[in-house]
Amino acid sequence: MLKPKNKFAIYRCLFSDYDKILNELQVFEGFDYYLFTDNPNLKIFPYQNIYIPPKFETPSLDNRHCKIILPDIIYKYDASVYIDANILIVGNIKELINDFIASKCDIGLFKHPYSKTLDEEVKLCKKTNKCGPDILDQEIKFYKKLKVEKVKMFSDNSIIMRSYNNQNIIDAMKYWFSLVEQFSGRDQISLPAVRSIYKLKEYFFDFSPRTKKNGYFAVLPHKVKQSSSNLNRVLNFFIIFYSKRIFYYFFVHLKKFISK
Repeated sequence: MLKPKNKFAIYRCLFSDYDKILNELQVFEGFDYYLFTDNPNLKIFPYQNIYIPPKFETPSLDNRHCKIILPDIIYKYDASVYIDANILIVGNIKELINDFIASKCDIGLFKHPYSKTLDEEVKLCKKTNKCGPDILDQEIKFYKKLKVEKVKMFSDNSIIMRSYNNQNIIDAMKYWFSLVEQFSGRDQISLPAVRSIYKLKEYFFDFSPRTKKNGYFAVLPHKVKQSSSNLNRVLNFFIIFYSKRIFYYFFVHLKKFISK
């Protein structure tokens, strides 16, 4: 078992060939970096590659299991930051992490960029075919039977901060994954119920990592498989991916030059 060097961990998960992931240009002192993946040969700076063999029916569930339940090594830290594989760090996120730690909350979440309520997110999922409408309807009926209270703000779960100073947050994460596995698999749909039932102490950032020019993050498109896509979609993916990558490198080096 790896021994933590610092009190806090930044980690990502990547299963199958769903996303491209870039080396970090900014490395923050006081954090250990981990990449949990089913690819033992993947090398992304400065992440320690931790091989996780697939155990669920889909790579999506494998990814969400690491995202939600967390491998044992992460529980050894005072707090952790989960970041989706396609999210670029372009600003000083240590400011955000320090705000969360100072709040002494259980979980740190970011505002959803499109949906303000669960109903809006359900409609969006159906419209974009994110999951089957039948299983989604079953999931919503389940929450109505539980008489789950409405949350004040709907979250974008591409970045999640958590502290582990009590058993409640650990139990909440186990229940969250059980809902993801049982129903639609959309963790945005199931988290409001978990937040309500377990009365989690929340720290909310009033922006989304997907908000343009937020100063901290940029988002790459998900990887497109050429075998299942037409030529225009493939070309569009690579144009967006590499244009954002060029901007990312230019932005970071410009900030370093200005700060000198």
